[in-house]
Amino acid sequence: MIYKYKKPHKHLSQMKSFCWPASVQMILFRNDVWVEQEQLAFDLWVIIEEKNKEFYNLPFKRLTDGDPLHWFKFYFFESEQIVNMIADYGFSISVIYHPDINNFEDLIIKTIEDDRDMIINYKRAWIRWNDYKGWHYVVLSSYDSDKKELTVCDPTPRAPNYWNVPLSEMKEAMSWKWDGRERGVVVFEKNT
Repeated sequence: MIYKYKKPHKHLSQMKSFCWPASVQMILFRNDVWVEQEQLAFDLWVIIEEKNKEFYNLPFKRLTDGDPLHWFKFYFFESEQIVNMIADYGFSISVIYHPDINNFEDLIIKTIEDDRDMIINYKRAWIRWNDYKGWHYVVLSSYDSDKKELTVCDPTPRAPNYWNVPLSEMKEAMSWKWDGRERGVVVFEKNT
């Protein structure tokens, strides 16, 4: 059986280093909330690399090139600032780390059936389409329970807008074993 959203996610491309703001932007847009990606990133205190400053109009905090502190860490989703900002847009979020996902398939199916949204954070080099060694954020688009395969909406211009990946492969890509960093999923639920 194929599980998909009645109103699908529209693909939006990320600005440089903004895979997670673009993912949040796609979720908000699917739920009829429009926010400019750069403004969303700025409001969430995204830090950029000095070499990329010409790509942006807003005065982002900058770090030296290659400084790993500029990358958005998965646990940042738990910060009060981000939780409150997402709430301002009418959503609550649940951050679920890789070891706490007991049944990934059930979580995906329930998320789609309940019309909630999911951002997945994984190690890029583990999944095709990616040639970076870092991590990446994508949005769950659909799930085929017969093939045990999910489709994601990917904001990077380096990959197809939508691509399929085996459930087991995506779950494995979230593991700490690749670089000692735990990743997982963030589930967005619209507040009533």
